[in-house]
Amino acid sequence: EGLLQWSALGLTSSGDVRWRRIYPGSDANAPADQTNGTMSHPYSLTSDGEGGAVIAGHAYPASDSILQPFGLPVGRMVRINSSGGVQWDARFKPSNAPADHNVECYGVALALDGGFVATCGFGCMPETCERLSSKENKIWQVHAHRVDKDGNQLWDKLYTDTSRGNNAGEYIVGLREGGYAIYVDATNWGSEETGGNFGLMVLESDV
Repeated sequence: EGLLQWSALGLTSSGDVRWRRIYPGSDANAPADQTNGTMSHPYSLTSDGEGGAVIAGHAYPASDSILQPFGLPVGRMVRINSSGGVQWDARFKPSNAPADHNVECYGVALALDGGFVATCGFGCMPETCERLSSKENKIWQVHAHRVDKDGNQLWDKLYTDTSRGNNAGEYIVGLREGGYAIYVDATNWGSEETGGNFGLMVLESDV
């Protein structure tokens, strides 16, 4: 019970705690002891420019299976105000997404128009990939999800280059001119000698 709920602290300029909040996996507006069998991982947050913040990560919905108590993760963004109160709680995944694919989100940025964009990885884990016949369906993709200031979806896109192998969005920053830079965990970008391959993807302004 209460597995992997989101929590946050509000601090003063001197580091003292102003407030503490727990955001259940089922619904950020629900009491902390009502998780409805779900869990969530928070990974990133950004200021909303109005004294609050948006937290991004992914959530695992409840499952009817006894052997598999949680479903595959979907993206999650929660906007909170300056007191930690929830303004909205949004879940998302690409339209027509295969049932056996994960959405794992690790970054979020503030857009010039006051909305937000999250970056994620979209793909399947080894145990589910083995059942897929198409090579393209086994490739992890960079996933970006854009909402307005009220959490309403503006666009949701996947960026695929199968010649480069697996790519997953890890972190994102807003650019001064209105675009976004996404730090990508990639199969073939970068040098082998670095111990890992990383890439940088730049999106044009959408405002």
